[in-house]
Amino acid sequence: MWLVLLGTPIAYGMTAPTLILPEIAGGAGTSVPSAAWLVTAFGWGIAAGTPLIAGLISRRGVRTALLASAGTLLAGTLLLCLAPVLPALVVARAAQGIGAAGLTAIAMSLAGSPRRMGMVTAGIAGLGAVGPLAGSELAAVWPWQAALALLAVSVAAVPAVARGAHDVTAEDSPFDFLGAALLTGFVTASVFVVSAPLPAGACLVLVAVLLALRIRRRPDGFVPAALLRSGTFTLLSGLGFLLATGHFTLFYLMPGLLSDAAGWGDGRVGTGILIAQLAGSAGSLVLASAAGRLARRTVLGTLVALGLAAPALALAGAGPVVLLAASGVAVLAASAAQATLSILSTETLPDRRRPAGIGLFNVCYQLGGALGPALAAQFM
Repeated sequence: MWLVLLGTPIAYGMTAPTLILPEIAGGAGTSVPSAAWLVTAFGWGIAAGTPLIAGLISRRGVRTALLASAGTLLAGTLLLCLAPVLPALVVARAAQGIGAAGLTAIAMSLAGSPRRMGMVTAGIAGLGAVGPLAGSELAAVWPWQAALALLAVSVAAVPAVARGAHDVTAEDSPFDFLGAALLTGFVTASVFVVSAPLPAGACLVLVAVLLALRIRRRPDGFVPAALLRSGTFTLLSGLGFLLATGHFTLFYLMPGLLSDAAGWGDGRVGTGILIAQLAGSAGSLVLASAAGRLARRTVLGTLVALGLAAPALALAGAGPVVLLAASGVAVLAASAAQATLSILSTETLPDRRRPAGIGLFNVCYQLGGALGPALAAQFM
């Protein structure tokens, strides 16, 4: 349960702004699409921070990674509460994302089994479900920053997890700073492809070439070449990316879709999303727990079918019940994918490589979490 507390508030941090973007925009003196950059910055921090902390775990151990992640999260939260302008708020949210990503990566690295991984990812989905309504209620009685500062509660689990992490050993090999920088650049360019496709696309190609050269020169560096040569790892990571992108895009479009379809206000929208997301997260826990007894083909087929069903239901436009069903199916697919595919894609790795493998898988998954809100912002 300490791992659940450590790893799950990241989802609250991603979804809490859903209903309060107008309040954030008003407080920062900007527009709603510009305020959505706080969500994208948090998603970028998650995508960039996940492999960085995974590398830190491998080289310096869990305790050092825990302290670094908790410190970054607390620093970002403090800046968020004090920052008066949008650029500083974006930096604060990015720092929150990096710290939260580190804590989640540690929780997933220590989980070890599909059942415990399912508990963590179902908890992530559950808190993600609570996020919109909780953020709206907090922003109604406190400054909106309080709603986004609440995710720092995950730091409370750090002492207990640090005491129980004695069985994790660290590598003594030097840290691949250039590989880490190039991967961070690749993630950053990917996030900006939606809003600035030509310059970001050119940067993405350039960084990809440089990263490929770095991997060839140092195959055991920050991005292990053995992972990229594995067809299983690349296929399952790509599937995780697609399911996460679909889920987060639909999640941020859902308030507007429900308002247009049924004229619902924020309270009713938040409650509806909460019920749908909790149902989906419960289903993901069941699927993740059963995955160990199912054939891999069955698990993958189920995830693909669920991932296709969610947008099909949303596009049907048959009313709020169908829209909420689409939301529940989307979170079921994405959360179950994070739990099961992270295990399946790294099950053949040695123990010392597993944190890096899980970290790189989560880069793909969390990159979908960063791109989803950016895609949704284009339709707001």
